[in-house]
Amino acid sequence: MHLVINYLVESSFFLGIMTGIYFTFLSRLNTFSFNRFFLLISLLLATVIPFINLPFPQFSGSVSEAKTLGLTIEEISIYPKEAKNGLVSFISNISAFQWIYFIGLILLFARLFMAYFKLSIIGKQNRNTKHNDIRLIELDNPYHAFSFFKWIFINPAHYSKEELQHVINHEKAHANYLHTMDIIILELFLITQWFNPFAWLIKKALKETHEFQADQSVLKQGVSLGRYKALLLAEVSGHKLLAVNNFNESLTKKRFNMMSKKTTLKTRIIFPLFAFATLFASSIIFSCNTEDIQKEMESSEPEILEKKSTIIDNDSETVASSENLKGRIYYVVEGMPEFPGGEEALREFISQNVTYPKEAEEKKIQGRVYIKFVISADGYVRNVEVAKGVDPLLDQEALRVVESLPKWTPGKQDGDNVNVTLTVPINFVLN
Repeated sequence: MHLVINYLVESSFFLGIMTGIYFTFLSRLNTFSFNRFFLLISLLLATVIPFINLPFPQFSGSVSEAKTLGLTIEEISIYPKEAKNGLVSFISNISAFQWIYFIGLILLFARLFMAYFKLSIIGKQNRNTKHNDIRLIELDNPYHAFSFFKWIFINPAHYSKEELQHVINHEKAHANYLHTMDIIILELFLITQWFNPFAWLIKKALKETHEFQADQSVLKQGVSLGRYKALLLAEVSGHKLLAVNNFNESLTKKRFNMMSKKTTLKTRIIFPLFAFATLFASSIIFSCNTEDIQKEMESSEPEILEKKSTIIDNDSETVASSENLKGRIYYVVEGMPEFPGGEEALREFISQNVTYPKEAEEKKIQGRVYIKFVISADGYVRNVEVAKGVDPLLDQEALRVVESLPKWTPGKQDGDNVNVTLTVPINFVLN
């Protein structure tokens, strides 16, 4: 559950930043297509960014030096005890949170399912006719006109002939822009992030943008602005159906203003470009380890190993060792060594057993320690050494825990158990 909460928190923070950018720079512009793209890409990135962990490129050190590290296991971060009591851990320790979260998830999923189930019943119970690729479903109930993909639900008796055509054209615009697909994506996102206020703000903004786009499409056909506004004002009663495009959605002064708003070419270019640049930069920052950036700026990469290995071929080396391992030590083999329970179990073992040295904490020492070791042909951890250190206080703690690793399933090459070198980065972080 800790990983789930960490994912939800990071996703929420990212979406919060994107929501702030949208309402600061884009919400007042009539760049509807770009606004829609920005909102959708924000949802997509908020979904995938927490899964991405991009290493910041290191621009120094030779290829041969990097190779001597062998296969590097994904980084493991260690925090002081006080730092562990942060937001993620605080939420994780609330047992009721799990139940509340999953109950909310189930209720919203049921809500969405019932809405579309009701929609299918309405579609079957009412008369429908097909016009080209659009299907018109005639209603005799108080629902406002709405659309679902290329199904348009409308009560013809509610409008004059001219008004009926305007409403149909509006709903056709929703169908042509595939706005229903946006809504389905949005509703699925809300199911997992129902607690996130920024997700609900994004929903409101996206549905408004849909209406702005559809209004713009109708007005481009030569419809009188005054008559079209009067038609919208007439739509002041009736029921709405969830997760569809309602004709009277966003019936506000803002919608009227957007119909006649003029935006300068300069503003239409500068604000969207700035918003997109900020989105791109935020994505990189959330995906990268910022400590890597800081270290690259502060100093060049030191030499990885003090003792050079003798390379025998492209995938193995011989190391002078006090443990006198027999045979070659490989970097990559057909069957790589496996920790009992897999890599996730390895990460858990290290994170639970490494203790942030109190003295290092007091001296504000932090950084990434690379521990290189060999999984011997009999599965035991051998030749443990600091490949790249930060400070003896941190180095020795990382070294101690890696030396205590239990027996592995050894690596295999050509059917035989072989020695394989691995490296694990242990990242000591104060905040």
